[in-house]
Amino acid sequence: MNIVSIARCTDYQYDNVEKAIFQCLDEIPEIKQKIKSKPRVLVKVNLLRGNSPKEAITTHPSVVEAIVRYLQALGCSVIIGDSPGSALNFNEKLLHSVYNITGMVEVANKTGCELNYDCSVIEVENKAARIAPTMQIIKISNDVDFVVSAAKLKTHTMMTYTGAVKNLFGVIPGRTKIDYHLKMNNVDNFAALLVDICEYVKPVFSVIDGVEGMEGDGPAAGDKRHVGLIFASANPYAV
Repeated sequence: MNIVSIARCTDYQYDNVEKAIFQCLDEIPEIKQKIKSKPRVLVKVNLLRGNSPKEAITTHPSVVEAIVRYLQALGCSVIIGDSPGSALNFNEKLLHSVYNITGMVEVANKTGCELNYDCSVIEVENKAARIAPTMQIIKISNDVDFVVSAAKLKTHTMMTYTGAVKNLFGVIPGRTKIDYHLKMNNVDNFAALLVDICEYVKPVFSVIDGVEGMEGDGPAAGDKRHVGLIFASANPYAV
């Protein structure tokens, strides 16, 4: 059964966010069935670039903190990470700046989780691929036991919607994203690429930060829209 759990959350006050996220995740039995033996988990956030959380471009730190604390309560060792935007070099200096501006440093300080500064890139094979039988990805996404997709609710000028699946494009390192955009330059091909990435990463669950989202010229130049929802699923294609 593909459960999509939805909870109202009208603001980013931490207690409200934690209540909504814990409610959503507790309603998905597969999570606790899969996450055992104190695994390492990457919370793959949407850090498109260094923007304030108030701009509704990146996953809000209150949402990330609640996900981290939920995983820690299950005994997980948690790492927060992403490879920001396609026009940027993927390096430690960039990550430090983006983590600081987006509030991820504060989350790490509060929870004791790690921030990923490993900028290593590996090439992986995906034999069941639709369009990308080999892919370059950030190494951390391959080193952990599980990945969680912590996405932001936004429109996307090319793909219409950016949610749990599109968020995983962030495992493609920095400027390499440009190469993929050039090679898969229509909606069908790019969608096939996103499916290939998702099928390789296989997120254990996904959470959508929909307290404040973006509409119009997303994922970065649209208008902020208050939605007041958090939703989650073990099936990334459902959210």
